Amino acid sequence: MGSRLDVAAIVLAGGRSRRFGRDKMRADLAGLPLLQHTVRAAREVCAEVVVVVAHAGALPDLGALDARLVRDRLDDEGPLAGAATGVGAV
Repeated sequence: MGSRLDVAAIVLAGGRSRRFGRDKMRADLAGLPLLQHTVRAAREVCAEVVVVVAHAGALPDLGALDARLVRDRLDDEGPLAGAATGVGAV
């Protein structure tokens, strides 16, 4: 792939995965957590990747992701609030 752009990707990972039925961050796809695939794809084209996780609870163990984890400022306020947290972190 070409060079990375001087932009940041914000990955929203603070939801409860109610519709998905289980934790999307840890769901397996081809032997890797789904979140890892997302971060890798964003990392190929973006200078920075920020992963917004839930405000409450322990930070998830996401292994060696090449991303910065930030806690959502508010819990259960939806993706727009998560995006605002991510923009604030960038």
